[in-house]
Amino acid sequence: MRPTKENRKNKSRSIRVLIIDDHEVVRDALASFLGNASDIEMVGEAGNGRDGIELAKELVPDVIVTDINMPDIDGIEATRTICSLLPDVRVIGFSMDGGKPMVDAMLAAGASDHIRKGENIKELLAVIRKGSLSRTPIREQTR
Repeated sequence: MRPTKENRKNKSRSIRVLIIDDHEVVRDALASFLGNASDIEMVGEAGNGRDGIELAKELVPDVIVTDINMPDIDGIEATRTICSLLPDVRVIGFSMDGGKPMVDAMLAAGASDHIRKGENIKELLAVIRKGSLSRTPIREQTR
């Protein structure tokens, strides 16, 4: 569990993002990609749901991008807990399994949306940006 370096780019009103994923390479890649966006501030990373919940309570980010399948506490339970403790925080599921039962479970737990890891990373960036204060699933806002 680690907060990331303080605001490298003097961003005025940026979207504060926390990443929860048990694969360090995924966390590093996301932090690098999202950290280069002018309107995104990477505030922290956690390697499991338990640490992610604690870091979310400490940092209160705008958006959390979380894997679903993780050791300790999975992303569905972490999402349920985070959404009950921090109802204004948007949670986006980010996993290899994009099947309907998994997506439905994430949305039922309180996630705002779900992105498959196999999708273009720019899609994740768009989902983070779009409608960041709305609880309506982001992709439904454009329909």
